[in-house]
Amino acid sequence: MRALALAFMTLVATATASAPKPGGQTPAAYQIAAAGLHGRVSTATGVAIPGVQLRLTPVDGAPSDARAATSDSAGVFGWNGLSAGHYLLSARRVGFLPINVAFDLADGVDRQVTVQLTAVQRLDTVRTQTTGLTPGRYGTSSRMDEFYRRMHEGNGKFITREQIDSMVAISSADLFRKVPGVTATFLTNGTVLVHAIGCRGTSIGVASSGDGGARNDGWGNVALYVDGVLIRGDRGLTLGLLTPSEIEAMEIYRNPTELPDEAVGNACAAVYVWTRVGADSSGHFL
Repeated sequence: MRALALAFMTLVATATASAPKPGGQTPAAYQIAAAGLHGRVSTATGVAIPGVQLRLTPVDGAPSDARAATSDSAGVFGWNGLSAGHYLLSARRVGFLPINVAFDLADGVDRQVTVQLTAVQRLDTVRTQTTGLTPGRYGTSSRMDEFYRRMHEGNGKFITREQIDSMVAISSADLFRKVPGVTATFLTNGTVLVHAIGCRGTSIGVASSGDGGARNDGWGNVALYVDGVLIRGDRGLTLGLLTPSEIEAMEIYRNPTELPDEAVGNACAAVYVWTRVGADSSGHFL
């Protein structure tokens, strides 16, 4: 009987919590409704992208408060029962550049968002004269020729897939452990901060988008390129979202004298990340 009474009291409390008090006024605490976030992942032309890994992290919360989801066959995803606040939404899928979006959620509002991903450009055209430097496991793909050409030239530090396989690396920050002159720190919010010791105090900045995202992410004058594309938004979150199993190779340039031609003048130091796009019909990774 006591158990039934407790259950009844709970139901009554739930049913009457939002009931107005005498006088027609409802306390603010009783008016709060949970927020929601729902959306769709697609290409710029509107084609749905299934299998995208999405992570929603409250900026002021603990990492354990993050929510994860995977887009369905129609590219749709969503969460209910969220608290109001400032969030970071990250989306990643092999073969596409990762994206990070910051926004606010309000109590009682189901926010609808559209996330657009850009496919990684595959350079499978005419191969260059440096083809002989690229391992045969890449087959006819020329995607990694640029990496092996620069590694052959000897400027900077290079990390191949074989070296990554030999490391006990949990996050992308762990891949920097044996690179002198550079520090990489994995933060509790999932971002990775990279600093080049030889670039401290220099005045060379990094180009950013109009909102200044690249200038405010803690990286200073270190540029980040993913699959040859300069990242103009949050570099720390972009790199933090990539796990070692998703990285095919890395190039690390610690000062202006080591920089490749396309990075000269854009930064004092640079990190190039080449992701594992997938395999071709012959089983060769691209």
